[in-house]
Amino acid sequence: VFDVNFLRSVPNMTVLCPANQTELEQMLRKAILEMDGPVAVRYPRGTNGAFTQAAADLTLCEGTDITLVTYGTTINAVLAARQLLAQEGISAEVIKLPSIKPIDHAVIAASVRKTGRLLVAEETICTGCVGKEISSVLKAGGIIVPTKLVNIGDQFVTHGAIKDLHKSLGLDGPGLAAAVREVMLK
Repeated sequence: VFDVNFLRSVPNMTVLCPANQTELEQMLRKAILEMDGPVAVRYPRGTNGAFTQAAADLTLCEGTDITLVTYGTTINAVLAARQLLAQEGISAEVIKLPSIKPIDHAVIAASVRKTGRLLVAEETICTGCVGKEISSVLKAGGIIVPTKLVNIGDQFVTHGAIKDLHKSLGLDGPGLAAAVREVMLK
C-alpha cells in the first residue's frame, strides 16, 4: 500500500497497473520489449475478479452523473459499485487507468466536465495517491467539482483476507457506492 507513493516519485518512471492476468501478461511483454527507462508493474495479491478482459480504452463505461477513476484490481469493486448505483438511477462513468505514471489527465478532465462529480478509488495510502494528483490537475485547469478520494488513509492495514480488508476500508462495491452517494449530495 506504500508503493504508489514511492514509485511515482522516481523521475522518468513508468508505473503500469494491470487489472487481471490478461493485462499483466500484455503489460509485462510491453515493459520488456517496447519500453525504455525504468518500469514498474503493480499487481497486488489476490486473484482475478469479474473484470477479466484487457481494457481497450480508458473509459470502460459511459455515464452522466459521476466519474469513477481507478486502476489495477480495484476496477472490480468500482464496477460492482456502478451496478449498485445503476439500480438507484445513478449513472457512473468508469475510467480505468492502465498507468499511474504517466496519467492521461485529458480523458479524466473531459469526463469530469461532463459528469460534474469525481470519485477516485485506490488501494493505497492517502499520501502521494493518484487521487490527489488528479484533483490538483483538475483544479489547476479550472475544474472544481465535488470530489471524494477513497483510499486507505494514513494508517497501517492489518493482515487478513483481501475481501474482508476491502470491506473494512470501504473499498468494496457497497462501500464505494456509499461514497458515491455522499458525493451526489454535494
